[in-house]
Amino acid sequence: MSPKGVARRLTLRSVARLARTIFEGELNSRPPVVEFKMAAPLSIVALPGGEACLFYGSAYLELLRGLTGFEGALLHESCRSRGDGACLWRTATAEVYE
Repeated sequence: MSPKGVARRLTLRSVARLARTIFEGELNSRPPVVEFKMAAPLSIVALPGGEACLFYGSAYLELLRGLTGFEGALLHESCRSRGDGACLWRTATAEVYE
């Protein structure tokens, strides 16, 4: 593996650990797409309309920006408030840069 590929994997592992520890979220990465999934966000209890999903999406986006230098969009593709099974955020076709 190239040093850039190793650095990307290590950085995404750190992002995954933070997402799991702080928000109980799950990170999946299949280059060039990174996705965050939350089966049962606590906010759905407090705000069942999904208003707090903006908070989670922003937090995940800042984790990617701060640790990997990602510049792109994080799309909220599914939401428990809309009746989907889980909340899911996925990067657009942009790439995560080191």
